Amino acid sequence: MLFLGGDMMGLSNVIASGLMLLAMIQVFIVIMHTTMDLIAWVSRDPLRLSSLYNNDLCSITGVRLSVSGSSITINANISNTGSTGWWDYNKSYVVLEILLIDGSKILSLSRISDLQKVIYSDKINPGIVDPGEVLSINYTLDNIDPNKVSSFKVIFSTQNGGMCASIGG
Repeated sequence: MLFLGGDMMGLSNVIASGLMLLAMIQVFIVIMHTTMDLIAWVSRDPLRLSSLYNNDLCSITGVRLSVSGSSITINANISNTGSTGWWDYNKSYVVLEILLIDGSKILSLSRISDLQKVIYSDKINPGIVDPGEVLSINYTLDNIDPNKVSSFKVIFSTQNGGMCASIGG
């Protein structure tokens, strides 16, 4: 009987180990999928992105640049002009394309959930940018010489893939 009990214990350990391995594989797949999404986003050409049609009804209504030492903060006001799909800030992105005087580009991407943000006229659904409301974000980049910046572009993409772009100063 002891030997049989040992076999049952070994079998349950094997099953438990197999289930744990399966769970770890699933977690790895989820992490890799998120990483691949971000890599795909960064590898797209922002100039081509901004020329695509906008199926999520947004417009960038104001862009402002402020400088503090070697940090640049870009403030963008993004107006929702009719979309009802702006609720998942983990799937909405801002891409900055900064053109330097020497002709090189700096591309930077961030999820809206990772940025400082304020919603103006937030009257319908608190915390969600509903039609007619404005999302204001602050995006700070460090270690950039502001004297070397020629121009910049802000591109906003919602969770549904709609996008809008604005060329800054």
